[in-house]
Amino acid sequence: LEINDLYVVLDWHNNIYSREVLRHLALDPLMGIKEIDPLLPRTVADNLEENCFFMVQEIITEDMKQELDKEEQRWKGSSTIEEFESIFPTKVIKTLRTHVDKAVSIAKPLGMKIALGCLSSLTDFLQWYQKKVELLHESLREESDITSDMSVAKIITTVNCCPPFRDYVEHLASFNPTQSEELRKSATASLDKVVNLGNQELISQLFEDLKPLFNKLMRRKWLNSYDACNEMKSTIKDHFDRFRKMKKIPYQNLVNEIHRKFIIEYIKPLVEVRIICSSSKMRKKISNKLIEESKQFKALFGNLETTSAWLNPAIPHLAEIIMLKDTASIQMEVGVLIRDFPDVHKKHVSAVLDVRGETDQAVRQEILNIIKDYEHSGSQSDLSRDRALFADIPRA
Repeated sequence: LEINDLYVVLDWHNNIYSREVLRHLALDPLMGIKEIDPLLPRTVADNLEENCFFMVQEIITEDMKQELDKEEQRWKGSSTIEEFESIFPTKVIKTLRTHVDKAVSIAKPLGMKIALGCLSSLTDFLQWYQKKVELLHESLREESDITSDMSVAKIITTVNCCPPFRDYVEHLASFNPTQSEELRKSATASLDKVVNLGNQELISQLFEDLKPLFNKLMRRKWLNSYDACNEMKSTIKDHFDRFRKMKKIPYQNLVNEIHRKFIIEYIKPLVEVRIICSSSKMRKKISNKLIEESKQFKALFGNLETTSAWLNPAIPHLAEIIMLKDTASIQMEVGVLIRDFPDVHKKHVSAVLDVRGETDQAVRQEILNIIKDYEHSGSQSDLSRDRALFADIPRA
């Protein structure tokens, strides 16, 4: 039997025969309905369901493979960005949904079995997809073309396929959460790798363009000009004109990580002590410059819809440490810095005191004592990777 014929037989056995024959009261006097056996013996029905399961596995595996082959050809052959609004996940999911929905309509146990089989096949398929995406990235690098608009569009397209696949993985797993858990984790891991690979490539491209601008920070020329700040904002906006084509969840991960990495790269030149204050007037000038630029970056990333607002106080805290006059106030500001950023190290604060031009060793020690006990408490070890800031800033 073909799969559609098999569905008809199973539907007759499980539903139509029961509804149209066994519940047809008018036939009872003639046939003794209560004495009639089911349409098929249980062993025969079980064999048919087993055949149905394996046939579905074969069909969906082949159909998904064909769709992936077509998608791979599109990566190679398309020549305009507009072609990269992919319907690839829609087609794959439709293939699976057709069989799952049909099986569920026949019998819930059959539906659960088919759903689990589809999840297993989809998990294998997503591992293939991940490998194909990795090969795509390699080929783009070999062609030295990975930063072009077309290549970026291809990368974003591969990432955009992940949310609908992720949603359908969760849907299939909901039929039998206990048996599906390992498959769900494996499928999700493949999707995470595709998203992370794409996002890391886009982040790398952006920060490669920002690198010369970070080199201009915390120098005399920077202190008297907003050119570097304006160029940074312009560069970020240019890249995000393309990044905005990404779907919401992977986009959110992208913008949050870019925001975090940007603050890290901005603070690094400060910790490198590229500039040292020679007067209270200079302290105030540097501090005001840091605060003003931090406001501009806060507004920029706010417009880009970052949800990492926890990063915003970092630069102002450091600016206050540079500007404040009395030791007690500086100690309080260091305490607030530790509260907001538990991964800050004594050497980070020491470097900021160097920028401040603080040469009085007794005063320095009073300030650094605030952080001395805390940095060995292990609090920073509890931070998740996406909440690390100073942990990723080298200490002098």
